[in-house]
Amino acid sequence: MHFPEYPSSQTSMEYKTDQRMFLDIPPRNLTSLHAILRSYALTMDRSHSLPQLSSLSEWSAQHIRDVFEAPSDDAAIRAVENTFSEDLEATINGQPLKRDNIKQLVIAMRQDAPSGLKVHWHRAVEVPREPSTPRDGSFGGSYVISGIRRQIPGTSQYGEFERHKTVTVRIQSQSSDPTFDSRRIVNLTFVASDIRVDRQAML
Repeated sequence: MHFPEYPSSQTSMEYKTDQRMFLDIPPRNLTSLHAILRSYALTMDRSHSLPQLSSLSEWSAQHIRDVFEAPSDDAAIRAVENTFSEDLEATINGQPLKRDNIKQLVIAMRQDAPSGLKVHWHRAVEVPREPSTPRDGSFGGSYVISGIRRQIPGTSQYGEFERHKTVTVRIQSQSSDPTFDSRRIVNLTFVASDIRVDRQAML
């Protein structure tokens, strides 16, 4: 079967004409054109290299786990510094505390957890400041930290405890550079209470 041949969208004569027009561009204009194209290419490369930021809830859950489930005290301290800003404003059960106080609290909890701490999230709510990006915003949630063993008040025996916490935080990027995640918690309010785990009641 023979199919009819349709003319191409651009004839060889038209192509030669376009090629000659391009070659007739003055060198000065070609230099400007090359600069524009190079700038565009760099912009596209940079946009492709921008990190895909996790949501505020994902970021918070992961960083809190990094703090309490760290494999060593040094790693826990680094996790605190990667989670909370240096000029953090915070309160625990109504009492003010600084970032260094949080480090002390974390190390003390780790000392009471011979088998390590474990974080269990129960609820999380987030509100980004800008709907288009999670670089800044507010987060609230509740979680339980298990693995704590300490002396039962009024006895010489040791028992298992859980720390129940409810938190509200404000998260802000510490840099305007969009090529890396600089988010930190800048404001923190939380209430916490240690609850003894009654294994008999759980049977």
